Amino acid sequence: MLISSSQRFARTLATCLIAVLAFACTPERPSQSGSSAGEQPAAAPPAETAAEVPPPEEAENLAKQTPAEKPESTPVDDDGNSSGTSQEDPLEEAVKEAREEVARYIETGDLDAIAKRGTLRILTFSLMENTELPRNDIVTRGHIQMAQSFAEWLTLTPEWILVDSPEAAIEALREGKGDLIGDNLSETKRRHALVDFSKPLAAVNEFGLIGKDAKAPDDPDNLTGRKLLARKDSLFSEWAERYAKENPEMHIDVEEIPNDARMDDLVDRINAEPDSILIADSNEVNALKHYRDDFQVLDREDEGRHIAWALRKESPQLIAKLNEFITFSVAKASTTTRFSDDWDKIKKRGVIRMLTRNSPETYYIWRGRLMGFDFDLARQFALNNKLGLQVVAVPSDIDLLQMLKEGKGDFVASSLTVTPEREGQGATFTAPYVKVGTNILSNKQTGQIDGPEKLKGKVLTVRYHSPVVSQARALAEQHGFEVQIAPRDISTDAIISKVASGEYDATIVDTNLAEISISNFDTLLLGMKVGGEKPQAMAVRDENPALAEELNTFIAKAEKSGFLDKTYDTYFKPEAKHAATFKQSYDKSGAISPFDDIVKKAVEGTDFDWRLIVAQMWQESRFDPKAKSHAGAQGLMQVMPATAKGMGYKPPLYDPKKSVKAGVEYMVWVENRFKDVIEPEDKIWFTLASYNAGIGHVFDARRLAKQQGWNKDVWFGNVEKAMLLLEQEKYFRKARYGYARGSEPVHYVKTIREHYVAYAAVAKALSPFYDPEIYRYIPIYLPSPREFAAP
Repeated sequence: MLISSSQRFARTLATCLIAVLAFACTPERPSQSGSSAGEQPAAAPPAETAAEVPPPEEAENLAKQTPAEKPESTPVDDDGNSSGTSQEDPLEEAVKEAREEVARYIETGDLDAIAKRGTLRILTFSLMENTELPRNDIVTRGHIQMAQSFAEWLTLTPEWILVDSPEAAIEALREGKGDLIGDNLSETKRRHALVDFSKPLAAVNEFGLIGKDAKAPDDPDNLTGRKLLARKDSLFSEWAERYAKENPEMHIDVEEIPNDARMDDLVDRINAEPDSILIADSNEVNALKHYRDDFQVLDREDEGRHIAWALRKESPQLIAKLNEFITFSVAKASTTTRFSDDWDKIKKRGVIRMLTRNSPETYYIWRGRLMGFDFDLARQFALNNKLGLQVVAVPSDIDLLQMLKEGKGDFVASSLTVTPEREGQGATFTAPYVKVGTNILSNKQTGQIDGPEKLKGKVLTVRYHSPVVSQARALAEQHGFEVQIAPRDISTDAIISKVASGEYDATIVDTNLAEISISNFDTLLLGMKVGGEKPQAMAVRDENPALAEELNTFIAKAEKSGFLDKTYDTYFKPEAKHAATFKQSYDKSGAISPFDDIVKKAVEGTDFDWRLIVAQMWQESRFDPKAKSHAGAQGLMQVMPATAKGMGYKPPLYDPKKSVKAGVEYMVWVENRFKDVIEPEDKIWFTLASYNAGIGHVFDARRLAKQQGWNKDVWFGNVEKAMLLLEQEKYFRKARYGYARGSEPVHYVKTIREHYVAYAAVAKALSPFYDPEIYRYIPIYLPSPREFAAP
């Protein structure tokens, strides 16, 4: 292959630069830790000073001061105009390649050697922190958050390295390609011979699971004729193989199942195979018990095993610091004991318990991240006070204040409207952290309800137990319309979706939800206000005045610092990109965006058509490289910083190349999780839905689709319908990932498909020699050039 003289020079220079950069890129050990916005450490040793509200902004500012964290500039043309398609300078490309080479360094030293580099490389085999919605767990104890906190406690920059399996992590650690395995790793004799382990983070036991209607063995040691299902290369698999060999007369069949097999699919399998026994650890079993009751747990004697982090042998400095951190950081609390303690004893306990709902306003999981307005406030309060936060998600048919009174939580944070009735239940409310009005929301078919007379002959649907029911009925008596109370398990989001689709005429919702809903659904219309603004606040028991005072102090500081407003805006202020309209120009060359060349290069070797990624990019950022969502997603492809770190891309993600590469690589990672989907077209739609909502919700929707008699391998008209059902408590209570804003991924996939069709049609109209491959994901009908008009 012929290369230009400038390219030859650049390659030669790159080789020389590697040695120089190895020295120049080794930072001084920072005096203060930095972390990405919104990602705060769990409880840390007392030596660390508690951050005042709002630590997320402070951390973001610190990150901006770090040279490695500064946004990379967008390529510019000769006139200084931003362009994603400009030719990369050979020297610049060579320098980048040299830097990447230096980044892949080998280090086998102890903490003193690691500290000189300023970076702690954390190996993980779990890209997503949350593998289910925690319904009664200490959420500040996840391995990703704790490992991040440990790095920051050492004043080192955390760098995440994703590997395929625990075995791959151990190998990379031993070879010096990482400094620590910060994941849930089981201690075994074989592994102890290879690496050292920290103090235990948890202890787990092994259990056998069988289907709900299966017959349990009369003797737990007699497994005659049974099939044992155990994860490949796991401790369970080793035990099962050994047990089968030691008892040949039992004719035990052992099947190794893939490490990435989903627990829900495995439980479905043992219900379909009465003779099969699934071997699982206590963590997995306890998680299942929160939302499923269609299995039996077999008693089995088990010595138990420890979950810990791993380090290289001969690392006494690092292991001493890690054990010190774990001693202070791992809060100990029971998830079942009842307490009615005030603030002093809560501090001694080390964990504070939040009672809330699994709902879009308060607490849910999205793109693998725990979110919610009330949750974010509660988490920040816990972090500021060096407490673990235990979230107790309470079903809607159970009274939150009664749970509080019974000592099953320390405070309620669930967007509670302050009413005299609630104050009479033995609860003390904090100062309001928000005041919210209510508005009528209707659709274009019904017409805008700007006055009560416009409701005549219509049906106004109100959520069960909504505080506006009495007001709605009073209006109905005066103006002659019907008030319909929605079923108990229908969420506010589900009601809004039904209004948007025309199934319901109108509803009454909080003003903040109404405003963000009309930005997501172009069929919705904002109508008249109903009543005045009402305060929402947290609640504690009357006998806990010290806790109430601490919460009031936190709310006051959060309001003064702007943290409260920023958190509110994250969830209830429509983002500018939602209001944009689809107006895209095309030139005669067929260019769609300024970043076409970047996308074409990024999709090389993948199954994705570059035009599909461009359509997705439009939906994500409207082609704005500096776009940042309220939730923290960055760049053209709106990748979350934590996800990018897991893929090996260090935030920020405002450089077009970095953002597109990270987005496409994550798309590939997600697509590989749908190997059982046969049709390439549907695999694409599942991948897009997962990119938007998080893969867990799509897994839940596929399982629900199968239960409903729909095709779990087809998105349109099947799984998309199940996704909408996950807005209803009747269904999301039994889903591993809980509540989903189902209408969002449904709209997301539909819109991207429409834009992709538009791009493909334009390409066809521009040239008779179009590539037919661009139509591979377009279903059945495509308009002719004459019929086509960009929406």
